[in-house]
Amino acid sequence: MNVRGATTRTWRLASCEGKSAFRSHAAAAADAKRIAQRSEKRLQVYHCRHCHHFHIGNSIERGAEFRRMPDKRKRFGVFARNAHGVESLVGWSDDADGGKVAEMISEAEGWTLSRVSARRKKAA
Repeated sequence: MNVRGATTRTWRLASCEGKSAFRSHAAAAADAKRIAQRSEKRLQVYHCRHCHHFHIGNSIERGAEFRRMPDKRKRFGVFARNAHGVESLVGWSDDADGGKVAEMISEAEGWTLSRVSARRKKAA
């Protein structure tokens, strides 16, 4: 039995049902190219973990149907120095002054707030 409660054989049949199975990636890619030319769809070839053959599926592209998820990460890194003068990143905050993380540092013995800096944006 697998996690879903169905036997592996039943799950394999359900996941491969109605799909052409190819023994090689090249054969599946050739068929996908032929189908794509007629239907103007973008297709991809993938290896099936259930039957261990290759299938053709719809390509997952970034496009109009996908929208960028909002960045829910904290915006500011909070850095502090220990008693030996070593600076470390100690937390993240949405507040430019370090917020609760900065308060915790001020209460901690042997630590001083050294800086709060904005998170860098990743290069595209």
